[in-house]
Amino acid sequence: MTPAVWWERLAPLPGGKRLFSWLLWRLVPYTGSVRPHVLESGLAVTTGLPAGARGIPTTLSITYLKKARGTLTAEARCDIPDSSREAEHDFESVIKDAAGDVVARATVRWRIGPAPAR
Repeated sequence: MTPAVWWERLAPLPGGKRLFSWLLWRLVPYTGSVRPHVLESGLAVTTGLPAGARGIPTTLSITYLKKARGTLTAEARCDIPDSSREAEHDFESVIKDAAGDVVARATVRWRIGPAPAR
């Protein structure tokens, strides 16, 4: 089952968003160390990939713009590219503080293509 399907099933339930976040920490590599709390299905690349495609993050770069304090919100919006052939694509996330000031910009390079046959 894809993360999008889990989100659609769990998010409307009481405690469903917290349960989804916990599953994300446990099942998606490297996510557990930061323990994100998903408020909306902001897993733009992961949830946007069609069945039969896979995405592998290969590079992460962050530009810090100001000191961050308190609750931070990361937002990414992206158009999922054609996944019929493997290629690398960059996607940006903007991280804001509670006042709405941009404190950082993160760019993740993803290798997107067809999933290998099992």
